[in-house]
Amino acid sequence: MPGGPIRAYEYVHKNCTMYPVVSYQIVVDASGVQTLVYSKNDGEEHSVVLQEDALGRIDALARQYRLNRLKEHYRPPFTVYDGWSWTVHISYERDCICSGGSNARPPKRLQAGIIAINEYIESLIPPTVG
Repeated sequence: MPGGPIRAYEYVHKNCTMYPVVSYQIVVDASGVQTLVYSKNDGEEHSVVLQEDALGRIDALARQYRLNRLKEHYRPPFTVYDGWSWTVHISYERDCICSGGSNARPPKRLQAGIIAINEYIESLIPPTVG
């Protein structure tokens, strides 16, 4: 695992559309406040100041699922001219976990870790009133 405290998390999933299907970014400012910036399908960014240590929870999940074993990039064994892509970036004080794929995902256990983190992030987004 990379060293030092976790600093940020970012995940983006794109189809062949103008805007990402989903985009999450959690950053911490100089005073230690964590903010989630996200968008879903429309490119419109929303932000939520978090009241809990979300990065600490993400770090625990990354360690639990051993996400440091992610390869840099995943590709299918054949040519795809259309499709989808994803990237994940978990920044630490020293180094980062950086991975992504084009029309391919990591092995199930590693994918389960990314899904667990993103489900946790989804739980931090306030419900929309409509």
